Amino acid sequence: MKNLIIIGAGGMGREIFNQSMLCKGFNSEFVIKGFIDDNKNALQGFAGYPNVIDTISNYIPEADDVFVCSMGNVLQKKRSIQIILEKGGEFINLIHHEAYIGKNVKMGKGC
Repeated sequence: MKNLIIIGAGGMGREIFNQSMLCKGFNSEFVIKGFIDDNKNALQGFAGYPNVIDTISNYIPEADDVFVCSMGNVLQKKRSIQIILEKGGEFINLIHHEAYIGKNVKMGKGC
């Protein structure tokens, strides 16, 4: 079982959290471990979410960790993904259980 870590705990990250529970593989291939965000108080005032585990730059990926990035700012997103990739982090795709993916579709990692 993999542990999903969502990079970014803002509005988009909270939406990814909710959507990830409806994705293929939830509770059979992955569980949600929590968020990493440079603002460790990003979830203050929001109930029902897992914790912000650490900052993006300080987090060290563990063997069963997988990641998705939930940032809208392209430059922040690129920087955050690069930090995790350089530490050996692995990104996965989250695919809603009702999504139809054509047989000729090729998806990169982290979609």
